[in-house]
Amino acid sequence: MRIIKRGILLGLLGLMTMVGSVVTRPSTPADAAKLCLQFLYDVNYPDGTVVGKNRQLRKEWQVFNCGTRTWGTSFTFRRVSHLFPVGAFATGAFNLTSPIAGNQQGTIYVDLTTGSESGNFKASYQLYTPGEKA
Repeated sequence: MRIIKRGILLGLLGLMTMVGSVVTRPSTPADAAKLCLQFLYDVNYPDGTVVGKNRQLRKEWQVFNCGTRTWGTSFTFRRVSHLFPVGAFATGAFNLTSPIAGNQQGTIYVDLTTGSESGNFKASYQLYTPGEKA
């Protein structure tokens, strides 16, 4: 199964930089043929964007479902790691808001709040199928 792992990094003085990669983890051969996800581009807040303290924002990514299985609204992106400055927050998990069919692209997003202090902000998320355990 192909999964996406994207991170958000807010650097010193609120400098926002995107980091991440598409990674693979073991699964059954049947799932491997059906599930595939590719990162396409940042919809907003591209690398180098300056973001102030104590701001609420929605970070969006354009992704491509390169598999054959439709991702429904019960598919979940779960935060698997994070490093936040004081007062920062990003949701621990989020579901797709609309399905993305196989061989189609769509937008995913996460709501977050920058911290009350300058510093690094990083949150990494992975895609999980319905009912899949971490």
